[in-house]
Amino acid sequence: MKTLERQILTNAIEKNGTDEQMRIAQEECAELIQAISKYHRAQLAESRHRGHATERATKHLIEEIADVSIMVDQLKLMIKGNHNDVREQKITRIGERIQKGDK
Repeated sequence: MKTLERQILTNAIEKNGTDEQMRIAQEECAELIQAISKYHRAQLAESRHRGHATERATKHLIEEIADVSIMVDQLKLMIKGNHNDVREQKITRIGERIQKGDK
């Protein structure tokens, strides 16, 4: 995370408080879930009717991914811990499952 980004996100946490920022994170995650569902529906509809629904759904999905990514960065600032080590362990586990042929 860049220094300016860190400062802006820290300012948001200080201004709104951790409880409010966590609620916003929940809302953004819910919006991402909804955007993923709409993206899948748009793909299905486009395969049937040849429209521009997938393009709109893709743009919306990208926006929601960005929102959640920002909130995850704020959560990392609020919840101190060794996030990178845990992330590496989980990615390693995914790699092991892929090699085994698991999902």
